[in-house]
Amino acid sequence: MVIGLCVRDARATILLNTPSNSLMFESIFVAIFARIASSIMMPSSNAFFVDLRLVKDISPLLLSVEPYPIIILDNIDAIAGDSDWELALFGLYNRWIDKGEGTFIASARTSADLIPFLRKDLNTRFENGVSLPLDFLDEKSCCDALQIRAKKRGFIIPEKVAAFLVKHSNRDMDSLVKILDRLDEASLSEQHELTVPFVKKVLSI
Repeated sequence: MVIGLCVRDARATILLNTPSNSLMFESIFVAIFARIASSIMMPSSNAFFVDLRLVKDISPLLLSVEPYPIIILDNIDAIAGDSDWELALFGLYNRWIDKGEGTFIASARTSADLIPFLRKDLNTRFENGVSLPLDFLDEKSCCDALQIRAKKRGFIIPEKVAAFLVKHSNRDMDSLVKILDRLDEASLSEQHELTVPFVKKVLSI
């Protein structure tokens, strides 16, 4: 992952180049959003968030909004090659520029210069800023993230169990989150604490 940051006057542009690790990205997004929101003392209701990968089959009119104080667009590379969506994104970005304030956050699976936009001026706009590399989560970090996720859902996952799950999932956080859901349901249904033998039984490992 690479974070690109550009700050000019009262404006901030952030580009996140993200790997296929949704939980890590979610955690980083939440942290960045919280930091920005707290620093400018604005409630989350003043933010606009869209995952373009999920809505690309819907109308590009979704982007026909006036710039919010915080704009967050996930997976902007998902609409690359679609002229209507690119025009809508271009328009939203330019309206934000014209407003002269606020924060624009976008994510992509590659660096801005490599996104295959038809409109190369989109590449230019998202290339502005400083790029900071971030690595994938290591095994311990995956365990920590899994335990935090479980705690937020109201249950505890022992360190040994978290390590076992991470080892058998190749640190694939998408799979781990789905597994966590299954284990939560099974633990509640059978009134059984999470142990490695219980996990093996539930997952048929």
